[in-house]
Amino acid sequence: MAVKLTDRPIEKLREEVIDQLIMNYSHGQISLEAFERRLDIANQSDDHQTLAVQVEDLTLTVDESYTETKNETFSARYTPGDTVEQEQITNILSSNKRGGIWDVPKELKCFSLLGNMVIDLTQARFTHPTVRINLLSVLSDDTIYVPDNVNVILRTSNVLGSTDTTLDGKSDPAAPTVIIEGRCILASTSVKMKRTVKQRFIDFAEQLKTMLN
Repeated sequence: MAVKLTDRPIEKLREEVIDQLIMNYSHGQISLEAFERRLDIANQSDDHQTLAVQVEDLTLTVDESYTETKNETFSARYTPGDTVEQEQITNILSSNKRGGIWDVPKELKCFSLLGNMVIDLTQARFTHPTVRINLLSVLSDDTIYVPDNVNVILRTSNVLGSTDTTLDGKSDPAAPTVIIEGRCILASTSVKMKRTVKQRFIDFAEQLKTMLN
């Protein structure tokens, strides 16, 4: 006997609805406009019936191939390798950006004084399950971009400064963890993702659609 709809965990139902939306869009069953409209509702609503309605007219259901592709795409894993344990980035009266494809050390010490520093981890390779970023930002404007499939722990303190966090990812015990800690003195530090969860799903749907064509 099936569990009553309203008794089901809302996050589990939301995940299933989004998966079915992606499945049907990637197979050409609904338009991009309909997919994005229903995806917005699925991401924002906490009503069981509203979620269920988004897929009630869709015939395609998730199969094993979809599940395997999704796991490969969304699951962030660290790959043990020969990477330095500690690295330091010093930025004084200048602009400094670290990004692209690079191996992240176990500990990254960042000192920024009267400058602008960007640490971009979105394409970085994680060789440790836990990465620590130690910040000392003084009279600076710094930004840290984190991937949308890693865990992030923020432990910063501010002295006449500010830390702006824009994260909407979910915790995954198997994913790498980035711990950001330190102090902002008369400085501004932002921790954010380059793409939203919605964009993440759209990108995956487009990836599947390309694979099927």
